[in-house]
Amino acid sequence: MKMYTTTKENLEDDADLTKLVVLRALINEGIIDKDVGEKWSEEHTIILRKKPFFRTITDKWKKEEELKQAEYYIVVKKTQG
Repeated sequence: MKMYTTTKENLEDDADLTKLVVLRALINEGIIDKDVGEKWSEEHTIILRKKPFFRTITDKWKKEEELKQAEYYIVVKKTQG
């Protein structure tokens, strides 16, 4: 087994590249229109955050320790402003 060290920023960059690869495949296969895919790609990015940042009421009730430690990929949309 090989072990790699990376940063949170590198993981987010890799996720963003994966987003582009998937969108390109969807466009090439005719599943989505190129203009729609490009617009979506410009408005969305993928970030890595810990669960407590996006806490739900159920999480507060359960208080599960593993949920507090895990990080999740989240797709976010650029807002106007």
